[in-house]
Amino acid sequence: MRRPPHASRPRPLRPDATAEATEARGFADRYLLVFVREPTLWPVLIVVLCHVAVFVAPVLLLGLRDGQRSALGVLALLVVATLMGSGPEIRRRRRPGAVTGLFAASWVLSVFVAFVANRYGVF
Repeated sequence: MRRPPHASRPRPLRPDATAEATEARGFADRYLLVFVREPTLWPVLIVVLCHVAVFVAPVLLLGLRDGQRSALGVLALLVVATLMGSGPEIRRRRRPGAVTGLFAASWVLSVFVAFVANRYGVF
């Protein structure tokens, strides 16, 4: 039995197909998923999450506990950045994925660090 000639040849990939696929992914998808997919980079990811938490925790305390307007503005920007970072993934996949999980983990860790700092009077 003979195969049709088009079945044995691979279809050529459009030259702009990979560029369109890369542009369809958001900024966070392109740069954060590398740390999730590669197990050797997980320690780096943990350190980055801890640094984010240490940065956001004082902003949370200053904004929510002390009511400073500048800290509230920074918090608003961080919330908008979180929504913009996880939005493309949710729109594309129709559910939260790894990037949204990273953003959620950073917020949960930040709230925990802010709680501990407030409880023990560190900040």
